Amino acid sequence: MNGQRVLTLVGAGGVRSPLFLQAARRRGFRGEIRLYDIDRTRMELMQRVGRLLLAREGSLPGEIVVTASHDLEHALRGTDAVVAAIRPGGLSRRALDEETAFSLGVLGQETVGVCGIAMASRTLPALVEIAREARRLGNRPWFFNFTNPVGITTLGLHLQGFSRVLGICDSANQALYAACRFLGLDPDDVAPETFGLNHLSWTRALWHEGRDVLGGLLRDPRFRETYQDLFQEPELREHGLFFNEYLYYYLWPERALQEMADGPLRGAWLAKEEARLVKDLEERLASGAAEQALDRFLAYHAGRSETYMAYARKGRHAHPGAETSGAEGYAGVALDVLQRSGRDGERVRVLVVPPRDGLPPGMPDGAAVEVSCRIGRGMPEPLTGRPIPEWCGKRIRQVGACERWVAESILEGDRNKLARALELHPLVGPKKAPACLEAFSWN
Repeated sequence: MNGQRVLTLVGAGGVRSPLFLQAARRRGFRGEIRLYDIDRTRMELMQRVGRLLLAREGSLPGEIVVTASHDLEHALRGTDAVVAAIRPGGLSRRALDEETAFSLGVLGQETVGVCGIAMASRTLPALVEIAREARRLGNRPWFFNFTNPVGITTLGLHLQGFSRVLGICDSANQALYAACRFLGLDPDDVAPETFGLNHLSWTRALWHEGRDVLGGLLRDPRFRETYQDLFQEPELREHGLFFNEYLYYYLWPERALQEMADGPLRGAWLAKEEARLVKDLEERLASGAAEQALDRFLAYHAGRSETYMAYARKGRHAHPGAETSGAEGYAGVALDVLQRSGRDGERVRVLVVPPRDGLPPGMPDGAAVEVSCRIGRGMPEPLTGRPIPEWCGKRIRQVGACERWVAESILEGDRNKLARALELHPLVGPKKAPACLEAFSWN
């Protein structure tokens, strides 16, 4: 990436923030990356780990200037881009959400269903305040939203009048990066054709040199077992689609509920493991064992990726995570957009974009959607593409309507819209909605 630019990472106390610095280095970023978090101790710890990771990557002094601030105004003043990855309430609040859902017999997963809606009630108001400050203080900054649930929060920012907002998510580009790893291709040379909502999307083509390579991959048992292991049923394979892994919850909610209930819930497990990681990092850095601290950090992320959705994979490891396989996860997508915003040339990535014209026929009105976008100069443009299959469109439109009501209910304080959203949502429904409405804290 050419030129000296300023990026601000909000939520930098999160354990993935050093990976953002690593991705920036690999993408050739030059300039300042400002870290901001309300938890000063955690932010400074992640800053130390990030600098160690940059050094291991071969970053020279002055190439990337990493600063940390506990003052939001200082962190945002003059910034060119904001990447927001916040979690009000921390992992302990996620764990409580999941426990509450399971006590009601409702599928509890951080970003889908009632737990995702509860999380949105905390994250969206905080994001709106951050975006307002960024617009006031920044250099017409891009606002890259990696705060879950990405679809609802991106839509909410749009409804509040923020125009330079894009939602980014690791899972959105799963098919693209899986194919490139498997075939040894450059992601810049492949154009995915993806449609849906965040965590409710399908990819139906991967175009390389005028040819769709996805069909052949889906017929390859090795590719399916590695990257579509959750969707091996013959009736699903007949559709010729690459399924986002979160579709597992929508296709088999009762099965997922039972499988998740048989073991420790993900939120509680992560809270425990992350606390252990932080303690180990602090101890090793305090004793001068910097390299051992960095090794511990990287091992944690490798293990976290391997255990994802382990209850559904029946002992099989998860496929390689974006950060460990060269895609650089959410950081890579944000940097892809920034690299092209002022230059000629194009690439195609899957982004979460606010309601707009030019979407594939059959997509919902009024929702933030997850679609393939052409990235070049200016705002990324969705690729119109072919009409989407109706069996996909029906579910997309149902959940899209729920997400619109959720975003509006949070911004307007309208409890009736929240109730309607819960009743309509396929993972909650009218029978469970009243209990969910009473049991959860919606802020």
